[in-house]
Amino acid sequence: MIRFLTLPLIVVAVLSAAGSSGLLTAIRNGDDAQVKTLLAACVDGNIADSDGTIALTRSVIESDVKIMKRLIDNGAHVNARARRIRQP
Repeated sequence: MIRFLTLPLIVVAVLSAAGSSGLLTAIRNGDDAQVKTLLAACVDGNIADSDGTIALTRSVIESDVKIMKRLIDNGAHVNARARRIRQP
């Protein structure tokens, strides 16, 4: 019985970790359907890629208004800044 109770939590954690990079890839590819699916699976819409660019900023870079709106509607922080530290 305990196995069934803990398994969904583990599966959600694994999907969230894998989904985060998948979300950024979907944004880069302009794949709104995939973005919608990942956000519905509770993937963090405020994830940053390896250079610190957050998902919403990536959608702005890609000029994808539909994905921008979807991210905002799903809780993306509109005032968030890139997580990287800029060197002078």
